[in-house]
Amino acid sequence: MAEKIYISPYYLSHLFKEELGITFLEYLTRIRMEEAKKLLMDRSLTILDISLRIGYDDPGYFSKVFKKKIGVSPSQYRKQTSMS
Repeated sequence: MAEKIYISPYYLSHLFKEELGITFLEYLTRIRMEEAKKLLMDRSLTILDISLRIGYDDPGYFSKVFKKKIGVSPSQYRKQTSMS
């Protein structure tokens, strides 16, 4: 992305954090986790399907990030939301 607007990736990251208070990677992860939560409502989608749709090639890594950010695994989140 930085190359398209002719600035260094470091400077773009600096500007992003300065303006939003979080890094670009943190922002992207938040967006991905919010989308994952929506997709987990669709029980026809597997964890693999969801991880691929939101940009993770490794469903194990997706699950690890999801649990770290949301507090429960994707499977647990799916169960909890289907009960409420």
